[in-house]
Amino acid sequence: MELEVSEWPKGLEKVKPGIKNIFYKGNIGLLSDGRPRLAVVGSRKMTDYGREIIDRWVPSLVRRGVVIVSGFMYGVDQEAHRVCIEEGGSTIAVLGWGIDRKVARLDENLYQKILESDGLIVSEYPGVTPARIWTFPQRDRIVVGISDAVWVVEGALKSGSMITANQATAQGKPLLALPGRVGVNVAEGVNGLIKMGRAEMVTGVGDLFEVLGLVPGQLSLG
Repeated sequence: MELEVSEWPKGLEKVKPGIKNIFYKGNIGLLSDGRPRLAVVGSRKMTDYGREIIDRWVPSLVRRGVVIVSGFMYGVDQEAHRVCIEEGGSTIAVLGWGIDRKVARLDENLYQKILESDGLIVSEYPGVTPARIWTFPQRDRIVVGISDAVWVVEGALKSGSMITANQATAQGKPLLALPGRVGVNVAEGVNGLIKMGRAEMVTGVGDLFEVLGLVPGQLSLG
């Protein structure tokens, strides 16, 4: 289905280049139900450390009612979607290809679980539009646009994670980064964001709660 322009989240108004269409499957109410939405992004070459942090922190986020947003790629993206669903949470997947295009066989199970768990799948591309090199950076601006904050778990210096981080800065969204081990490729980007003062370092899930305006026992957007 196509989302009417009047129904777009306000965050998409700041996205550049501008968006012409939004197509979706699933629970479109996730874009407007008032719950905080956190983009969780990172390397496709996820390390055991990255997986461990996602597996430990995402359940706590879900229990506070946070909607997890990501880009449905293997690695950090799919791990965030998966853990969110397993914990009974709500997740939004933003695709870099047409809304009706068949996903890879290895991704079919997760794709169906997102829809079965009352989640949402969105894309700006109609029908079976194929993925291109440029469609993924374009997708990243929507991931940021519909989120209240962006958490980069892992990412090399030249990676899609850094493109998403740049979008967060351009759109004025809070940017958070998980510090990684010095010398590890997928930690160089996130460590650089922290070193340059572009991202706030997170060392516990409480840091994410604070940025999202959540306090113990209460759900609110600050």
